[in-house]
Amino acid sequence: MSKSLERKIIDICVFLHTELSSMQSNLDDSILNLNEILRLEVNQALELITESIKDLLKIKRNFMMIDEYKNYKAHEQYQKALQKLEGEVRHHIKIEQQMKLHIDSTQAKLEELEKNKEDLHINNLVDALKKENFRLTEKVKNLEKQADNNDDKIRYIKELNMLKGIAQKDSQKNAELEKTNRKLEMEVSYLQRKLDILNRELTNEKTGYKENKPDFHGKKIHYEELQDENRTPPQLTERCRNMSKGDLKKSGSKSPISGRVDLKRTESQFLSSTRGVKKSSGIPDKPRKHSHVGANYNKVS
Repeated sequence: MSKSLERKIIDICVFLHTELSSMQSNLDDSILNLNEILRLEVNQALELITESIKDLLKIKRNFMMIDEYKNYKAHEQYQKALQKLEGEVRHHIKIEQQMKLHIDSTQAKLEELEKNKEDLHINNLVDALKKENFRLTEKVKNLEKQADNNDDKIRYIKELNMLKGIAQKDSQKNAELEKTNRKLEMEVSYLQRKLDILNRELTNEKTGYKENKPDFHGKKIHYEELQDENRTPPQLTERCRNMSKGDLKKSGSKSPISGRVDLKRTESQFLSSTRGVKKSSGIPDKPRKHSHVGANYNKVS
């Protein structure tokens, strides 16, 4: 072996010793000092270099294991954070569903309160008219007693007749309000029965849809087209409202409840007259919406 190669091997051994010594503050007794390394032979220097390389590879493997452990810990923390976020999402969805149920129940209570408020308003009007009628009746009785003992009997008779007319008008108004109240109760009962029928039809339609899902899609499209055809034009509804307003002005001052009843009656009369014009002119009348719902349900069944 040439001296230059031996010198390079010794230099490499010195370099490794220097680097390892700089990394360790407290040197072990097993580590040779610089003078001892310089006195080593070439074979001993090669063995020392080999041992140093093995130690470095071992240290590298240890570092790689530490990195893998860190990555594992990071993945575990990520999984924990992900599970926590999923739990929060499920909690928010649960809260949202509870809020929807609360909103629906509040809306139903509000509608019920509005209905009770309207009924209470009508009852208050009836009670007020009854009290006014009773007061006027008592006043008439008092005036009759005063007229018997008063020389100016003619004036009292005129006032008495006027009060009787007012009492009669109030009685008529009271009867009209009671009649309107009965009509409204009948109409509410009819609409409630109609709503129950529609709910049953809708439930049956949903059941048929679940059993015959592929065939029901086309029927749903056909039902929506028929629904668009059967929708009342806005011009016709506006015309009915204008006609009912004109009738209200002609008939004098009425309660707002009777005005709404007259509006619905006028609109139904106008629609029936429109159908009559269509029949006389040869235009086929369009079928009603709920009849098609029942037909579609029978077809699906």
